[in-house]
Amino acid sequence: MTIDDAPPSKTPTRFPNWYLHQETSRDLLFVSNLWCSIASIYLFEKLYVSANQEDLDVFQAVAEHPSLRQHVRTLSYDGAIFCSDLKRRDYTCRLFCTKPPESFFGANDSTYIYPDRDIEEWIRHTPITPSADPKWKMFRKCKFINDGLNNYRDHADMQRELLTKGKFLKILVDGLKRLDSLQSITVRSGWERLRNLDECHTGSPLARSWDIFHLTPESWAWTMEDSSITDGAHYELITSALVEAQRYIQSFDINDCKPTGISANVFASVECLRADSLAFAQLRSLSLILATPEVEPSPMDSKEEISVYDFVPGLSMLLGSMPNLAHLRLIMPSDFSQRPLYYRFRHIFPEGTQWDKLESITLQNLAITANQFMDLVTKRTPNLRRLTIAALDLLEGRWECVFQALSELKSPLILDFIDERNNYMTHCEGDNMWQNWYPLSLWKEIGSYVTNGGGRHPCLPDGQPDSAAAHLFRLDTA
Repeated sequence: MTIDDAPPSKTPTRFPNWYLHQETSRDLLFVSNLWCSIASIYLFEKLYVSANQEDLDVFQAVAEHPSLRQHVRTLSYDGAIFCSDLKRRDYTCRLFCTKPPESFFGANDSTYIYPDRDIEEWIRHTPITPSADPKWKMFRKCKFINDGLNNYRDHADMQRELLTKGKFLKILVDGLKRLDSLQSITVRSGWERLRNLDECHTGSPLARSWDIFHLTPESWAWTMEDSSITDGAHYELITSALVEAQRYIQSFDINDCKPTGISANVFASVECLRADSLAFAQLRSLSLILATPEVEPSPMDSKEEISVYDFVPGLSMLLGSMPNLAHLRLIMPSDFSQRPLYYRFRHIFPEGTQWDKLESITLQNLAITANQFMDLVTKRTPNLRRLTIAALDLLEGRWECVFQALSELKSPLILDFIDERNNYMTHCEGDNMWQNWYPLSLWKEIGSYVTNGGGRHPCLPDGQPDSAAAHLFRLDTA
């Protein structure tokens, strides 16, 4: 029986929407026509797509269905890569390294029934670091290795054909043209690593059906040099497809592309008409995480220019072309092996541009002056309500003065911080404000001081009255 054959409604027409989660929605499809239509809203609200045949089959089936496609609000793009020409030795070694038996499977679990005797031997007798022990080589010709390697190679060949011959782009464009209710696109660079036998991969249809004893595809950050597509090509493919399909979305999010995000080289040039500026013309929410450039810059003084960390004119053009933006999350790359190296504010945010509808901003790994910071959160974003920051390098001024100025704003502003244990908020002298000067307990105090619009400044020395903060921490706007 198909969805269209569901029996006429003879069941109650009212039931709580919270009951319709993923596990029950599939069963409710066949209760009645009415319940089918309601369950479909939740079951097909999110659709997956990738350059893999299993995912494309589902994507095309939903996109071509006259009813189901109307429920799709979010498209999740899976950018995981199957490496071409992977040798048996590399496959086996990677499988052992990415799935260490003792920590991943729990070798002491005597209750688990293993699907293959070779797998059981591998799990119970192989060390966590196979490279330190040659025993792992004895498993190279086992059945689960052979099956996994052949399956991996088949998917690599199919993925390369779809990407290099333009088939994937055509299918993506055709599908986008039919998804009239699409509002957002999320991007993930790879699959989550499993921790025990009770878990299974989440995400796309291919990921959910993948054998846990087979090697998973690579995140684009770790692909081999002969990979058919890079992270930058993923971004360009998505934006080009949106433009060609004339599909305008409200949200674009690469928030889950950890740990490195997409390459900053994507924004290293300005073309006559960039595809992303056209694709995101009506965007209201943008979340970008950028990876460290491939070129390794030398250490810099806080006032010294580093060309590789300035060359992103495409990003400035993109932000300047988004007047309807309401939510911005921008995580720039940085190198913490030395003194943090940051992109400059003036190279990211186009001069003179104002975002009247922007309500929330998240910024991380950016070099900025105190006056630029205050100009951004006041004049250039007059309706800003929430500010979240981390790892900002203040080129001129001091953070105590910035927080004092934020607390004096006429419109209330909620101030939050990201990842308090790795938040290198520095002054122009290069001091580490949080970990060298103050205890981590001041994080919430600083946020509360700004959000509540006053009180006692958390950085005020003992013995000073509360009113002294206005004088001691006065921001110099000259």
